[in-house]
Amino acid sequence: EAEFLLKTDDDVYLRPAPLLRQLEHRIPAQYAWAIFDYISPVPRDEEDNFYNPEETFPFPVFPPYPRGVVRVLSMDVVRLLAKASQEGRLRMIY
Repeated sequence: EAEFLLKTDDDVYLRPAPLLRQLEHRIPAQYAWAIFDYISPVPRDEEDNFYNPEETFPFPVFPPYPRGVVRVLSMDVVRLLAKASQEGRLRMIY
């Protein structure tokens, strides 16, 4: 069974050996590896591709979220997110 889920953009040149060496030293629980955005402002301009009206998301910034070209999650985190999604506790914001 997999211990981690890796998500990359399609234009990434991935070198699996160094990545696997990094992950060998990580505990496969409650783990998220990515560049996290902590203060991303919510786009309010209707011309913006990622426009969010106040009614959809009434806060000035998004909650912290992983971004970037490579993200790794331990499978317990993946299962937690999947369960929350199945239970309707996650909303798509875009």
